[in-house]
Amino acid sequence: MDGFREPAAITRAAMVAVSIYMVLDLVSTIVRFIERTPGGVEDLLAIAALVVLIACFVLVGRWIYVANANAHAFGTGEMSISPGWAVGWFFIPIANLFKPYEGMKETWQVSHNFGGLLEEAESPLVRWWWGLWIVTGIVGWVSVQLGGFSDTPLEGAYYFDLFRSVLNVALCLVLIRLMRQLAHAQRLARQGGVFD
Repeated sequence: MDGFREPAAITRAAMVAVSIYMVLDLVSTIVRFIERTPGGVEDLLAIAALVVLIACFVLVGRWIYVANANAHAFGTGEMSISPGWAVGWFFIPIANLFKPYEGMKETWQVSHNFGGLLEEAESPLVRWWWGLWIVTGIVGWVSVQLGGFSDTPLEGAYYFDLFRSVLNVALCLVLIRLMRQLAHAQRLARQGGVFD
C-alpha cells in the first residue's frame, strides 16, 4: 500500500510527551494551589510544563497528520479532510471547535473499518477526547480571566486551575488511549492485506 507510514514511533513519542506534560501540569497546579504565592519551584514547574506542552503540540500534530494520511492511504475515498487540514483546522477560529473532531472521527472510522474492528469503529472515545478538549479549554480560559497568572489572582482562580488540571489528566489519558487504539487499528489494516 503506497503512502502508509508505520505509526509506532510517532505514536510512542507523542504518548511519552503527553504523559510527561500531564504529570508536570498536575504537579505545577498542585504546588500553585498549596502555596498560592508566585515564584520558586512553581515557576520552574510551569516553565517545564510549557516547554513539554509545545513538544506535545508538535508531536501530537505530527501523529494526527500521519494517522490521517494512513487512513487516506487505505484508498476508500470516504474522507473529506486531508492530512494537512486534520492539523490545520486547530488554528482556524470557529472551525477549530468542530473540524478537528470531524477529521479525527473520519480517521478513526476508516482505520477501524479497514482493520477489521467494525464494532470499535463507532467507539465513543473520539467524542470523549473532543469533549474533554473543549471543556478543558473553557475552564482554563475562565481560570486565566480570574487572574490565574497574575500576582494577585482571585481566590476562585486557584480552584478553576485545579479543576482544569484534573480535566487535563482525563484528557491526556483519553488521548493516549485514542492514539494507542488508532495506531493498533492501522497496523491491523496494514497487515490484513485488504489493499494488496
